[in-house]
Amino acid sequence: MFDKDVVTLSGFTNNQSILLNAINRIEKGKGRTALYNALYEGIKDAKNQKGARCVIRFTYGVDNESTKSVQNVISYSKKNKCQCI
Repeated sequence: MFDKDVVTLSGFTNNQSILLNAINRIEKGKGRTALYNALYEGIKDAKNQKGARCVIRFTYGVDNESTKSVQNVISYSKKNKCQCI
C-alpha cells in the first residue's frame, strides 16, 4: 500500500486467502501517491524470489510523492529481471 510511505500488507505466499485479505485491506490515501517508490520496493522484494518475478500494481492516482523516477523503476526492473504489471 502506498500513500506518502510504502507499506507491505503481505509477504510472499501461495495462500489465496492471505492475498485476498491483503488486497481487501488496501485503503485510499490522503491525496499523496508514491507509486514509483512502491514499485521499486516491490522489485526489491521480488528480485530474490524463485520463478516468475512480477510486481502487480493497483493505483487510484498519478505519482506525486516518489523520490524514485519512472526511469529508476524501469532500469531497476530490467536489471533484476522483474516485470511490473
